[in-house]
Amino acid sequence: MHGTVANITPRCNSCTSTDVREFRGEFAVHFAGIEGLSKALVWVFPDVSLCLACGIAHFHVPDRELRVLQTGIPVDGAAVLMENDEEPYGGSPVRQDEAAGSRPSEI
Repeated sequence: MHGTVANITPRCNSCTSTDVREFRGEFAVHFAGIEGLSKALVWVFPDVSLCLACGIAHFHVPDRELRVLQTGIPVDGAAVLMENDEEPYGGSPVRQDEAAGSRPSEI
């Protein structure tokens, strides 16, 4: 007999709790270390499965943003923030921030 399985309560893969809920997320993923400061900041907006018992969260990174994280190179259409600074590690340089879908500020 073939059929679909319904009404299965999700369980946490870490602690096996059934107190797992779905949320919308907004994450800025960046490369680790000081060298990561000169690489792209990658934004993802996934559905997040969160265990309210232990805090473990799971989400999927879309293919375009995943490609940026794999290569460190921005991909057309990915939600990426690149910072072009005169001084790479601090100070108060004038910044030109570019993100997918953003508009220049009108001052």
